[in-house]
Amino acid sequence: MAQFKPISRKKASEQVAEQIRSSILGGLLRPGQRLPSERDLAAQFDVTRTTLREALKKLESLKLIFIRHGDRATVLDYMRHGSLELLGDLIARKD
Repeated sequence: MAQFKPISRKKASEQVAEQIRSSILGGLLRPGQRLPSERDLAAQFDVTRTTLREALKKLESLKLIFIRHGDRATVLDYMRHGSLELLGDLIARKD
């Protein structure tokens, strides 16, 4: 009989952060580009603004974005500012 492994249940904020991180590392979002407003992003991901803020804080801690209070988040150049935590993601990328 097949052996199954338990699935990992990721929080919604982790899934949001992964999608944005992938877009940044994949070049879809470029340094200096501003993300849509929190309200628009929350609607696109179909999550609450609290969940979105949690995801954005994670991305800020990785130095992928800069958040200025009262303004939209700005994408940083991960090659210059990114944390070492991104190294595994960068090595695993095929492009």
